[in-house]
Amino acid sequence: MEIDSGGWATTHFNPTLEVKILGLSKKEAKKLSHPETVGNGEKIIGSWLDKSARGLEGRITIYKKEDRLFMRKVYKDASEDNDECIRYKVGKQARIKKKNDKLGDYFVIDAKGYLWNGDAEGLWGKCEKLITTSRD
Repeated sequence: MEIDSGGWATTHFNPTLEVKILGLSKKEAKKLSHPETVGNGEKIIGSWLDKSARGLEGRITIYKKEDRLFMRKVYKDASEDNDECIRYKVGKQARIKKKNDKLGDYFVIDAKGYLWNGDAEGLWGKCEKLITTSRD
């Protein structure tokens, strides 16, 4: 568990021991870590395992299709979001944000290939890079 990242699990005696896993289990992390593949005409930019927000963990894949940028996030319960994104620069930093984002959240891919979550406070959540494959 990372310091200051919140609890991975909770326990309570009600009156017997109750354990609730908040983060990804080993099985869920393994399932989400499988390489992402996309369809014809789609090119993967990268795929990452996002464990930064408890309860919202999942695999993020950024890909291009017909010169448009998209982000798909598959959650541990197999539900998913698929959003069109835009790329823009702030100073020397290239950022990616969901096209319809109203909160100011964004993502940055660093020189080592990690994907970072960011907001008005700056970068706060590092996502682990996964191996990806494209089908053309």
